[in-house]
Amino acid sequence: MATRIVDLSAASNVVFRVFANAQSDSPSAAALPATAQGARPASSGLPAPGRVIVWVWGAGAALVMSQMLFAYCVMWRRRRTAQPFREDGPDNGVPVLQAEAGSMPMMFGVLRPVIFLPADACEWPAERRRIVLLHELAHARRGDVATHLLARTALSLHWWNPLAWIAWREFLKERERAADDMVLHAGARASEYAAHLLEVARLMQSARATGAVAVPMMAHIKITKAPIITPPATSSVPRTKIKI
Repeated sequence: MATRIVDLSAASNVVFRVFANAQSDSPSAAALPATAQGARPASSGLPAPGRVIVWVWGAGAALVMSQMLFAYCVMWRRRRTAQPFREDGPDNGVPVLQAEAGSMPMMFGVLRPVIFLPADACEWPAERRRIVLLHELAHARRGDVATHLLARTALSLHWWNPLAWIAWREFLKERERAADDMVLHAGARASEYAAHLLEVARLMQSARATGAVAVPMMAHIKITKAPIITPPATSSVPRTKIKI
């Protein structure tokens, strides 16, 4: 049997060198995470500018949409608790409900629209009630509640754009003028119609709280001081019959 002699001193030197290398490498390895962390850019705690813009836009859109939701809840509750305005009223296909005295006449509802008249409207002259109902029925025939909600939703998404608010105001004015044209084509005299509208606007309260989802009467009178009535001879709206 051959005997192999191993130089223990050499072996110990090898082990010592390996061990020394491991020991010398350990501090550098432990220092790597700290070095890597030190290489990262320091965070200032503020989000990126683009993220800030998105947050601001989302907060504004949520605020405007919450106004719509609040107005819808108010009108939905008012509709559930309201009483019919006149039991012996004519059948025009759209229910007429009684609202609180001094409130603005308005239309609410897309699939099942209703008309709200103030409680003190029973004291109006019969011709004034007829004029107001003609105006609100014109909104129902045109489907203005649906277009009102669509326009308001678009405004909620573009609340930051001044042009969107200008377009919203113009939309309200043109919508009311279109309803005025339909009433005039139904046979109402322009002078009497304008007088009744101005008198109702003077007596009634603003519908700003519920105007986000309902179609209040005389929105264009609140917005502009320009003449609100155009004689039917100059209107391009086809002649439409509105029965009361």
